[in-house]
Amino acid sequence: MQLQDYINDVQEILHDTTASSWPVSRVIARINTARIDAARDMQCIRRNVTGIQLIPTVEIYNLNGAVAGANVLNGGSNYGSSTTVATIFDPPPAGGQQALGFGNLVNGSLASISMTQWGAGYTSIPNITIGGTGSGAVASPVCLFQSNPLSSVIGNPLTLDCISFIWNNERRSLKYLSFILFQAYARMWTFNFNAPPGVFTIHPQSTVVYIQPPPDQLYLSEWDIVYLPAPLVSTTDVDYIGSPWDQAVQFKACEYLLMKHQNWGMVNSLEQKYDAYVPRIITTSAGVRIPNIYNRNFQRRVMR
Repeated sequence: MQLQDYINDVQEILHDTTASSWPVSRVIARINTARIDAARDMQCIRRNVTGIQLIPTVEIYNLNGAVAGANVLNGGSNYGSSTTVATIFDPPPAGGQQALGFGNLVNGSLASISMTQWGAGYTSIPNITIGGTGSGAVASPVCLFQSNPLSSVIGNPLTLDCISFIWNNERRSLKYLSFILFQAYARMWTFNFNAPPGVFTIHPQSTVVYIQPPPDQLYLSEWDIVYLPAPLVSTTDVDYIGSPWDQAVQFKACEYLLMKHQNWGMVNSLEQKYDAYVPRIITTSAGVRIPNIYNRNFQRRVMR
């Protein structure tokens, strides 16, 4: 759905197609506020981000403006007989933490980049410079703040649903604990204990992820990350939320606009409409899945 579609729907519901009661700029502002509510309530802006590196002995990972890995796009050639090569990430703005790593060479070609420190506080995608005497190597960073391809506005993660990592050709999923339980049980051993990670938590106010035990080696991982949307600006911008989740936005936007007129009856009606849409969309968007009728557990349930 484009921003203009949202505007048309909101104006139609409010009987204000001429923008006599609410200027278009205010309508757009309330649409973007409603999109944030919808994305938070339904967690519908999600990316399964691959190539995230869990760094040996590191327990705490900052998600704000994070650079969490790097993908080699072209290995280049003639980087020498050494096994590693220097790599330099552009620094973040003042107050951030520069991403650090080194390149791994195979037969003089860049094969991968190993992170030694996540970057934090980045507000744009950094360039990666490959050192050495060779040429042609190109790599791109794995950034965790790209939530909306239409906008350059940084969209840091809201939360994450799961973390999995590769170990001995197996994909292992980390168990989630609330921060209080994680603090009480998972952090009992705080020194000199490193192993394949088993549990994670997120401190939501600081957007920091904790992993225990700290990794005993570098692991490639996948994170299922939930984002808030960047604002729509141009009327032709297509919403990244997508259907059917975008169907609830118009009611929340109208609710906010009617608060200006203190029309509390309509405000409550639209709030109820939104509250009815959200669980229905969550329930139905996953689709209908028919169980295996030949499964014994299913047969026993039917026989009851």
